Amino acid sequence: MGTKITKIGITNDKISARGGLPLFLRYIDKTGLYALISGTLISLLTKSSKGLQLNQFLKQMFAFCMDGTNTAISCFDQLKTDEGYAALLENNTEELASSHQVKRFFAKLSVITNLIFNKILHELFIWRLNIVRPKIIILGIDTMVLDNDDAKSAKGAKQLTKRKRAFSHCTFVGGRS
Repeated sequence: MGTKITKIGITNDKISARGGLPLFLRYIDKTGLYALISGTLISLLTKSSKGLQLNQFLKQMFAFCMDGTNTAISCFDQLKTDEGYAALLENNTEELASSHQVKRFFAKLSVITNLIFNKILHELFIWRLNIVRPKIIILGIDTMVLDNDDAKSAKGAKQLTKRKRAFSHCTFVGGRS
């Protein structure tokens, strides 16, 4: 039989229900994704010696998206004081981002054109091809019509039916045989 609980007490250990995050973040780091993204973006962003560094921002954004516990940007203020969360990210609480820092980083990223992000996706595509090395690469194109009635600005939306505006985007799908 397994270990039995013999006493109940207070622990100084940091406990978290997000045990898979460090493994995921380590995988992202070992694949070189942080280096690829930061190497592409670093020359386009204004550098500051104080505040959150780009690699820290990327790590915390990947963790935030993967975790999914709270989807509001304001949750960064709560996470900033969580020692267990900081330990999962292998950081001190001072290195965690506040919601204001996250908003400022996204404001900086908003001026970067899609061409830069396409370059990152292209590098990832080539990286994956070098791993898989398929004999044949099959690329498919698919479109999806999205409802745009609630948008304040109807840029790119066309009249689809009598009462609906919509836009269509194109998706490239890569497969292998």
